[in-house]
Amino acid sequence: MFYISTAERLQRTAPWLQELDGGIEHLREVIFDDVLGICDDLDAMMARHVNAYADEWREVLEDPQKLAQFTGFVNDETRVDPDLLYLVERDQIRPATPQEKADPSLHLVGPRIPVRSA
Repeated sequence: MFYISTAERLQRTAPWLQELDGGIEHLREVIFDDVLGICDDLDAMMARHVNAYADEWREVLEDPQKLAQFTGFVNDETRVDPDLLYLVERDQIRPATPQEKADPSLHLVGPRIPVRSA
């Protein structure tokens, strides 16, 4: 939370730490020794952050209207994209050639991700 409070917007942690006056030693003093007297505030900020967490993808899966906004792709059993056909050759998968794509006896191979329907 100290980083979030003091870093520039979108600044990565490594550059932030390099620019922090006193570097890692100062950070240790702030966090472990509470030299600035702000650890209670940082703990409260962290508690608010954790309590406000919401799993956005879980919300989509549980809301039929939101879920309907997403379309299936290669792992959607109802709408297989023939342009994404792969075959096994020498124990490895490879893209199918145009001639192989035209052969209806060939099927997709590889793991499939289960798709939950709305």
